[in-house]
Amino acid sequence: MSPSSISSERKASPSRLNLRARPRDKTVGLIGFGAFGRLIFPLLAAHFGKVVVHDPSPAPGVASVMFAGLGDAARADVVVLAAPVQEMRAIAHAIAPHLKEGALVLDVGSVKCLPAAALAEELPAGVSIVGTHPLFGPQSAADGVHGHKIVLCPVRGAGLGDVRSWLRSLGLRVLVRTPEQHDREMAVAQGLTHMIGKLIADMGVVPSITTPSFDHLLAAARMVSSDAAAVFTAIQRDNPFVAEVQDRFFALAETMRGSFATGATQGTASALPALARPIDREDGDPEQQSGHVHKSRKLAQAAVPRLIGRADECQEAGDRADGQAKPDAHPSNSHGTPRHWQSLPGLALSPEDNLSLS
Repeated sequence: MSPSSISSERKASPSRLNLRARPRDKTVGLIGFGAFGRLIFPLLAAHFGKVVVHDPSPAPGVASVMFAGLGDAARADVVVLAAPVQEMRAIAHAIAPHLKEGALVLDVGSVKCLPAAALAEELPAGVSIVGTHPLFGPQSAADGVHGHKIVLCPVRGAGLGDVRSWLRSLGLRVLVRTPEQHDREMAVAQGLTHMIGKLIADMGVVPSITTPSFDHLLAAARMVSSDAAAVFTAIQRDNPFVAEVQDRFFALAETMRGSFATGATQGTASALPALARPIDREDGDPEQQSGHVHKSRKLAQAAVPRLIGRADECQEAGDRADGQAKPDAHPSNSHGTPRHWQSLPGLALSPEDNLSLS
């Protein structure tokens, strides 16, 4: 085997970082200091030697936080991308030249197919990639992360074992899925919950007399009400499997509405067993990820036209209802006024961005 082929082989197989051995010797680059970035910063700082934070608009007066440029944060041993899913490809492209050989890159987004495809395509071959989805947020983890769940989606390299062991040492329940498995499950568990919760919150009606079941609905509405608009957008528009769940939900709702008029109402549906594939099943590693990342890329590419089409349909319906035209709006612009990343034109992040379930 020639030296060049050995070098190529090494580049194609990221080396192991080994987080389990002396994490104090490792540095972490935290890119994004929104709600979730602020939540995990103390946890990272307590276990690693140095945590370097990059955010387009550093929060003033935050004690013990070392803010730095994007390149400095990207040169760490472990790089955590706590930024909007919609911006993941642009961030990956921007940090790629700064990443060190053998580094580990993690994202914490609520959707996994899109980030997995973007990171695999944009980042150097000598970097390990593990997608993560913490199933908690600033509200639910206000008293600590112990006992909460987190999903890991290995994309490339040998980082899964180290990440899983370290997270388990913190008392987290670690679940391993492929990006596609994650998004299929979350299309129901998260997409449906956040949609219904937001509808209840937007209705703004809280009766003085409630039932236990309605109290649960209110609790769900309160948990998602503080999520940034970018989070809701990612959950509802960037998961390639949410559209079919939405279609089924609204079709069933219309059928139910029609049954009220005819009096042909039925009892509670017995379809729940069909959904009984719990994501909190703690199992071993999924099969090799290369095929799943390729499928994630195809799913992401195929989903984009449909997602934009659905957004355009909603916009047109709103225009007709209001009787007036509105300015064109791309779905990714719905999370508010952008703040630009340093040396990264067009990349936005809000300090309120919370990239996981609350």
